[in-house]
Amino acid sequence: MRGIRVLLVGGKEIFREGLIRLLNEQPHIDVVSQCNNSRQAVSKAKETNPDVLIIDTSPVLADALMTTNKISRLCPRTKITVLTDGGNEEELFSAIKQGARGYINKDISVDDFIKCIELIAQGEIVIAPVISTKSLKDLVQKGGIRKGKDAENRALLSSRELEIVGLVANGFTNKEIAQKLSITDNTSKVHIRNILNKLQLRNRQHLAAYAVQHGLAVETSQIELK
Repeated sequence: MRGIRVLLVGGKEIFREGLIRLLNEQPHIDVVSQCNNSRQAVSKAKETNPDVLIIDTSPVLADALMTTNKISRLCPRTKITVLTDGGNEEELFSAIKQGARGYINKDISVDDFIKCIELIAQGEIVIAPVISTKSLKDLVQKGGIRKGKDAENRALLSSRELEIVGLVANGFTNKEIAQKLSITDNTSKVHIRNILNKLQLRNRQHLAAYAVQHGLAVETSQIELK
């Protein structure tokens, strides 16, 4: 794996310094800079162009999500990861809406944290601990995502596959998808496997998160079934 360049933003200095040491101990991760306020965060992101930006939502950086939005627009190649003390679904919804690619609770183990950073650097959407499919469905129904379809992603998928993505994001099992679309359980599994391969995703959870992030998740009432 090539080196992952990381920028740390926010959090108390003692915590930030500890995180820097932890990350720099990894041979493939390099912390290129750090700061503790929004103005510096935007400036350093533009200056260093990191692969991953880790932003702490603690009170030290009260406008963390607003900063996330600004940096995601100015530095589109940088994958932003929100680091939270406890978090809640509303904060998660806001983070995804503002452009975050990762949402990580500080209670996570060191090994899992490093793995999350690796996956996020590779372009995957990571929520740790994993959010329930019901919560993703709630996110769609609350309108906490952009509604426009991503043309590039739509081009990769057939109309039937887009239907299935919408159903997965709304919590439907393979069997329920098969019943909804009048296909066999095996056909449903094959469709999902093909979708994961096309989008280079690992599993259904990543597919559901991807659908939310890219505007491919819709309420089931909007899906035209054939």
